Order: sequence, then structure tokens, then C-alpha cells
Amino acid sequence: ALYVPPIADIFRFAPLGPADVALAAVAGAAGVVWYEGYKLVRRALPLRDNAQTALPAPRDP
Repeated sequence: ALYVPPIADIFRFAPLGPADVALAAVAGAAGVVWYEGYKLVRRALPLRDNAQTALPAPRDP
């Protein structure tokens, strides 16, 4: 939508400069790196005893 001229005119968008594109790329990469690190730490830590990893067993009626 940013680079489609009729849509850009409707919303008064301007083309992004190199600094803006770089900032968006760094922010996106930082989010991905943070979340991947979080998943690694979560995977490395042992589960607590009260953590449920599956659905509970069905109860007898």
C-alpha cells in the first residue's frame, strides 16, 4: 500500500527513507531474536512438577 500511488495518495503516505527501512528491519530482527532466545531458554529449563504437558486423563463416571 505504501508504494501503490493511488493508495498512497489517499492516505498521504510518503516513501520511506533508508534510515526508516533500516530501523524497521532492526526492530523486526530484534523481535525475532528475542523470541527465539526465549524459546531456547524455555526449552532448556526443566518442567515444574505441577506443569501439565498434556490433557488430563478422563475421569471414571
